[in-house]
Amino acid sequence: CDCRKPKPGMLFKAAEEMDVDLARSYMVGDTVRDMETARNIPMKAILVQTGHDDVENSQSVDGRVKPDYVAGRLLDAVEWIIKDCKS
Repeated sequence: CDCRKPKPGMLFKAAEEMDVDLARSYMVGDTVRDMETARNIPMKAILVQTGHDDVENSQSVDGRVKPDYVAGRLLDAVEWIIKDCKS
């Protein structure tokens, strides 16, 4: 099914129904699969470190996708998005 991550079908459907511009959106997640989903759109990807996946901010490892930002907690992700939108 194209609706299961990392395929973007679910996000395309939601964007159509809710009139969302995915190119200007952010994927905030806690797994490499979430980051892969964001790249399949493409949209900016933020990894929140919750212990699920350990992706370094500097470079992808073992073919995994590099996020645009690695946040220690959800609030850090929100603050980064606000700054990024202003730039």
